[in-house]
Amino acid sequence: MSLPVSLTPCTMANASTSLMVRLDPDSKTCVARAAELRHVSVSDYVRSVVVAQARREIHAADQQVIALTPAEQLVVQSENPDTVY
Repeated sequence: MSLPVSLTPCTMANASTSLMVRLDPDSKTCVARAAELRHVSVSDYVRSVVVAQARREIHAADQQVIALTPAEQLVVQSENPDTVY
């Protein structure tokens, strides 16, 4: 099931709006370590990474472009070895 995608720009109307995310212990440790490497709080790290990724995905949807990471590209290629891209 896919959710509808809004193609309107994102704005931060209320900085006190919250979002709760559940993570397994390993993921939480990973996120905390990444935040530590940037010298920011976990909340600031998650906010900056998630919002940036969301903006990229909205922009890609606006452009009707499907962007794949290198790992995702390898999966597609391995599933369709005879296809030339």
